Amino acid sequence: MVQGTEDGIPLAAARLWATTIPGARLLPLERAAHFPWVERPELFFPAAETFLRGGWPDGARAGAVVRRPDKSR
Repeated sequence: MVQGTEDGIPLAAARLWATTIPGARLLPLERAAHFPWVERPELFFPAAETFLRGGWPDGARAGAVVRRPDKSR
């Protein structure tokens, strides 16, 4: 998830959302609001390209690790 740090949605809400999805990452973009691809294209598009190529952009923070129940017990 990419979230502008100046968006009307609190960054804490985006962090919470990112921790509920296994393997999720949050990339906060400074000096961006609701449209980071317009406001910070020099950061957004390289990050999107890295993600689409199978990597994690620099600065993307991992959410909580969610463990699945062990069904072998």
